Amino acid sequence: MPYCRSCQTRVTTLEIEYVNDIGYCRHCAEDERKYVTRFRKSVTPIIMVTTPNVAGREITEPLGIVSSQVAFGMNVFRDIFAGVRDIVGGRSDAQQKVFADSRKAAFDELMIEAGRLGADAIVGVDLDFTELSGGGKGGMVLVVATGTAVKLVAVPEAAE
Repeated sequence: MPYCRSCQTRVTTLEIEYVNDIGYCRHCAEDERKYVTRFRKSVTPIIMVTTPNVAGREITEPLGIVSSQVAFGMNVFRDIFAGVRDIVGGRSDAQQKVFADSRKAAFDELMIEAGRLGADAIVGVDLDFTELSGGGKGGMVLVVATGTAVKLVAVPEAAE
């Protein structure tokens, strides 16, 4: 029988509720949904690019390397359906959703780290996915996002 991730209460398979693919009891799931909504609204958007600079802006000060790590579990039902997809072919929507959710969570945390430093942007963003366990059968997925937090200033356009 599964446990709530937050309060460690035992919950039946029918009672468990998932928020960002993490299992909670009904009460904790409600609290987690409220927290996630407040969190996403409170984060100031920061420019994130994979390039070493931002077009039309000049880097005035590098503030430091920022990183985030997010681990997501692939539940047993996803593993079963992914196995069927391996045999018959096609895309696994369930696994793609886990990757998309974990990517979003890693970027959100990266923005928080850069925001704490007072950054305007994160340059050189890199994203890595790694399987932590499961021997190729799902298990845990670790997403690591890194980049350099920087302060920016607009570059004045040249007069013609």
